[in-house]
Amino acid sequence: AAVTELFSYVYRPEAAWEAPKPYLHPVRTLSGAVVTDYRPNDHRWHKGLQLTASHLSGQNLWGGNTYVHGEGYRALPERVGSMAHVSFEEIGVEADRAVIAERLTWHPHGGELWAEEERRVEVRDVDPDTGSWTLTWTSAVTNRRAEPLRFGS
Repeated sequence: AAVTELFSYVYRPEAAWEAPKPYLHPVRTLSGAVVTDYRPNDHRWHKGLQLTASHLSGQNLWGGNTYVHGEGYRALPERVGSMAHVSFEEIGVEADRAVIAERLTWHPHGGELWAEEERRVEVRDVDPDTGSWTLTWTSAVTNRRAEPLRFGS
């Protein structure tokens, strides 16, 4: 039977303009077809499958230019934050599943700690007969600021 790499998990830092954060790419079907995109022409900071926040308490953890209501997209690098890998809590593969569990921190442009995230990415229900598999992504985010984190779009 052919072996197919279902995805790569990228957790290393990247260009600050792109709001560095871990992501999955490429993500593939069991037959090997890639179903995620990397740096498409219209949004060069998009990379595969990722958790992101375009507006988080005035910061942009999405990457690229920042959307300002009434003004459109503007280059505001002082508003672009990041999500940083801290550690892998679990990496495992068994006959019927695979798991990556990770701790991350969320930061505004200035680098302060705003939040901690516990992330779990799991593959299960791989069925070669139907060509399907299940990917689950679970994140628990804990605010570490004195004031609330405000998510917007």
